[in-house]
Amino acid sequence: MKLQTRLASLIGRHIRARPVRLAGHRPVASITFDDFPKSAWTLGGPVLARHGVRGTYYTGGSFCGRTVEDTVFYDADDLHALAAAGHEIGSHGFGHQPVFELTQDALAEDARRNREFLNPFLKGEAPVSYAYPPNNSRRSISPPCAAPMRASMFGGWIWRSWM
Repeated sequence: MKLQTRLASLIGRHIRARPVRLAGHRPVASITFDDFPKSAWTLGGPVLARHGVRGTYYTGGSFCGRTVEDTVFYDADDLHALAAAGHEIGSHGFGHQPVFELTQDALAEDARRNREFLNPFLKGEAPVSYAYPPNNSRRSISPPCAAPMRASMFGGWIWRSWM
């Protein structure tokens, strides 16, 4: 791992976030699954369904149908079922590469490639949410897309920014 990426990860874990109060009178929870291991759908999906809620599954296209370091990831059938159940499929970049190791152009290309991969599962629509891949701190970068998108990053943890 590059020194810049390791330092960014270290700094990101120690920066305090300032809470933001949302308008409304009820608590809000955003249920997200990062990287989309198969168990997030096969085990997590039924739990969400029992409670009548939906989640966001941040999906990196390069994980589709693969097992990496003993983690079994989703497959195309899982994506179709997930979309049919009304869950959000968010983008997590195709190659799941740390942002600090990419130029802005490379980041945009990686996001474009993932949008292209996700296109058939989203009925031709672009993903609405993008979660930056791991080892990021508050680096000033633009969301890697031409269309408006909710972008999230904070010290490697996923959070949802409501715009």
